[in-house]
Amino acid sequence: MYKTDRLDAAEVTAMTPITLTLTNLQPGANFVRTGIPLPKALVMDCDTLEIRANKNKENNSNICASITPTAYWSDGSVKWCLAKIFTLHPNTSELELQLQTGKARKQEVLVDTIEQNNLITVKSDSTTFEFSQSSAFPSVTNAGNKVWQAESCQPRLTLKDGSLSDLQISDITLLESDNLICKVQISGNYDINEEQTLNARFIFEVLPGARLSLVCELHNPHRALHSGGIWDLGDQGSITFRDFSFTIPHSENKKSSVQLQAETDGDWFTATQDVVLFQASSGGKHWDSAVHKNAEGKVCNRFRGYQITAGEENIQSGQRSNPVLTLESPAGAYSVTPQNFWQNFPKSIDISSDEVAVRLFPFHHGDLYEIQGGERKRHQVTFNFTASASEAKSKNDHIMPCARVASSAYKDAGVFQYFDDQYRCNKYEPLLKPSRDMDTGFYAKRENLDEYSWRNFGDIYADHEAAHRQDDSPFVSHYNNQYDAVYGFIRQYALTGDRFWHPLFTDLANHLMDIDIYRTEEDRVEYNNGMFWHTDHYVEALTATHRTYSAMQIGSDGQPQKGGGPSSGHCYSTGLVYYYFMTGDEEAKETVVNLGDWIVNYQEGSGTLLETTKRTLQEDTATFIKTCKGAKIFKYRYPMDRETGNYIRTLMDCYDLTADSIYLHKVENIILKTAGPGDDIDARGFEDVEHTWYYVVFLQELVRYLDLKRSIDQYDKTFYYARATLLHYARWMADNEQPYLHNADSLEFPNATWIAQEPRKVTIFYAAYKYALTDRTIFLERAQFFRDHLTEELSKSDTLHYSRIQILLLQNHGPAGCIDIDSLPYPGIREVNISDQEGCFYTPRTHLKQIAGTWVSCLTRFRISNELRWIKSRAG
Repeated sequence: MYKTDRLDAAEVTAMTPITLTLTNLQPGANFVRTGIPLPKALVMDCDTLEIRANKNKENNSNICASITPTAYWSDGSVKWCLAKIFTLHPNTSELELQLQTGKARKQEVLVDTIEQNNLITVKSDSTTFEFSQSSAFPSVTNAGNKVWQAESCQPRLTLKDGSLSDLQISDITLLESDNLICKVQISGNYDINEEQTLNARFIFEVLPGARLSLVCELHNPHRALHSGGIWDLGDQGSITFRDFSFTIPHSENKKSSVQLQAETDGDWFTATQDVVLFQASSGGKHWDSAVHKNAEGKVCNRFRGYQITAGEENIQSGQRSNPVLTLESPAGAYSVTPQNFWQNFPKSIDISSDEVAVRLFPFHHGDLYEIQGGERKRHQVTFNFTASASEAKSKNDHIMPCARVASSAYKDAGVFQYFDDQYRCNKYEPLLKPSRDMDTGFYAKRENLDEYSWRNFGDIYADHEAAHRQDDSPFVSHYNNQYDAVYGFIRQYALTGDRFWHPLFTDLANHLMDIDIYRTEEDRVEYNNGMFWHTDHYVEALTATHRTYSAMQIGSDGQPQKGGGPSSGHCYSTGLVYYYFMTGDEEAKETVVNLGDWIVNYQEGSGTLLETTKRTLQEDTATFIKTCKGAKIFKYRYPMDRETGNYIRTLMDCYDLTADSIYLHKVENIILKTAGPGDDIDARGFEDVEHTWYYVVFLQELVRYLDLKRSIDQYDKTFYYARATLLHYARWMADNEQPYLHNADSLEFPNATWIAQEPRKVTIFYAAYKYALTDRTIFLERAQFFRDHLTEELSKSDTLHYSRIQILLLQNHGPAGCIDIDSLPYPGIREVNISDQEGCFYTPRTHLKQIAGTWVSCLTRFRISNELRWIKSRAG
């Protein structure tokens, strides 16, 4: 994550302006935000930064910006900043971020906020929004005329028995306020029954140009019961309901009119009678895909695409609706634009004689909605308040303006690891082309499985799981964020500036944060707030959605599958870190920090007396007996595998977000208790490739740790311990590692995925080449060997297009794509003698010492309440 050859602080004397290219600009007002990376030691205060027009200098007066820091370098300089930009003219499509010698010019206040006595008043242009705890929606006044009455816009939840549950508002919070935006959160909940509540949040952003953005969230905070380790729909911890919507009244003045456009650039028509626009399915070729099964295994999508009905008459139909609604009265006009309407089907807009209902979960679907334990869903709706309906209709709020940062800015700042095009491998880049292919690429995969609907949109079709299927029908398997596709997509976007990648990482990041994170505090600590992994190998997901195992899955032994829950071996958070830096989405930051807490709990356990006793009886006693008999058992607390590697990665991600040294200390403790420079590597059993290949994942994270320590100039004892360990294992690898498929007979599934794992070795060898001071040539030769092997073999593979292979290549797009064959060792490295007096294996004494330490820690933290919670979470 850190540039390997960053400029020293003394070399940074001036800032080359960073180019920002704006796309999707609309006539009139445009608002966009983007994260911008900055080199170390350059910017200490964002007040010295200014956004200006690059070519059309006369348009500077029409640009207003707010720039805030989101991350810092170790010297206190700004590493990432978030720029919020407002521009009035679409011809200001190329801007520059410039460093001023003094304070930048004062920015105009376009959104004015006053907070007083639990009332938040916000003004944008001539429109005023008043938020209070008495209502989920604000009152809206335009030029003194009341457009909305807050109490008339209440969101409604219809329970499965048809009754209504009232929203109980708990608080109102001003989340953010500056000269360009105001963000207000209204929180509350709906009572479902005596034991369950459904949490709700309504997050409003007031933007320049009298625009109001709403993110509406429903969250089931309860645990799933997941009996037997299965995670099917229909679990007793799920919450079901029939409809969720909010209404907008329009009958207060008989001169009001409502107009609807179902598709972009389509015809507008005025609603003179009751009208319903209902998006029943995605409208795609596989609109009735088995991916949409409910708890009973039924697909309830009523028809393909959308229909507009007036009474019993079908007046318009089509495949995919991107609706815009305008309401006009003497009080003013405004538009309503639900975002990703058809993608998050089912959806509807119902127009009646006295109100408009925006149904985010419409009863027209005919089936109940199920939000599983720990699951949530967010929907976004944009409101545009203006002076006339014609102006409202001139905006296309489905197409959001976007700011693209020049790729050179990422390279100069050094915020991506091995991010340089100087040593680009012309054989590696073509391997990524299947990601973009019209028939096999990631967008095509969405269509093939119909990865749409409110639960599925953004997920990836795990098409490699269908490798053994006898026909060409879709094989329902979800990939979640395995091997961090979010990071791979973001890296390509930053490297190429190609908009192709932007929706992929945005949609997947939001799906991941909503659906694939287990957001509860009621379950085991090793599950709470954890990340679910992909559905099981080579069997269909059926009713398991994204929860790994289903009771309907039958194993090779003919018995129902049994499994577990979130697993630290499948935790991939780095993409969310970059998503936060590039978008400023605080949800991503919070999610990663929660994942850090979860993965610590997963790895370290609850620390309760009961759990410690269980571990001592089941594991420690057996190990102690083996050591007494002279068995060689490594003394380390953590296995050298993928789980430990991802444990380290997640904690380093938390450090990058927070700069809290506690995360770095934890990482160093894990490294010291996993491997060492004096290890007897032959005793690791790495010849059993099927079960031990994961060690290279750990070594990759060891490389990232070393890069991190260099970036903060910490060349301490632990740094040199890690460096010595890396070089020790790299020398063994140079003598012993062969391409995985050279030992195909020892592999359960000898396929091209193994070749796609080879870039990990390239990373390790290239890092060893850069960290070693002597005998470096062998590391460079082995790095080149494995790079050439993987590029040659994968270029011949007929499964190169598989999701898993492409994501592995995207995630590991580093040294495999750019090797500097003339590079000197990293500056500042020196030889330090690292020795281990006790050796790498347990003795009876050292093992007893470790057990004693565990028990001392356990007894120190003993609380009867913790013991009872441990029992309760396992008893369901």
